[in-house]
Amino acid sequence: MLSKKFCENDVRALFSVFGVIEDCTVLRDSVGTSHCCAFLISASKQSALSAITCLHQSQTMEGCSAPLLVKFPDTQKKKEVKRQQQLRANVWNALGAPALSASAQPFSPVLAGDASTLQLIHSMGGATLL
Repeated sequence: MLSKKFCENDVRALFSVFGVIEDCTVLRDSVGTSHCCAFLISASKQSALSAITCLHQSQTMEGCSAPLLVKFPDTQKKKEVKRQQQLRANVWNALGAPALSASAQPFSPVLAGDASTLQLIHSMGGATLL
């Protein structure tokens, strides 16, 4: 996580010790507040690898709850996998997984033998019980 106080020049200064930075963009919202994330284009793959090796999770910046994350950008396939995982998690959370497990009844293939169950079966066409 990048400090909200960091601008493009600060990010360039942090990464320039590993090689030439061709481009740097700090992601910001519509009012200019940092999203604590930046994208850099390094002049060489080797300088990018050096920066990743030295800086990834090396420090937690001021005002951040997580250490600095330095990596190559995700491929389109990786983005799709992450999106699918997030959708599954959202569905699981929306269904209330803890509530489901607390109220779940053990499955029994045998129907209760009370009269109301038998009457219901009979009214449905006399289903055969095995």
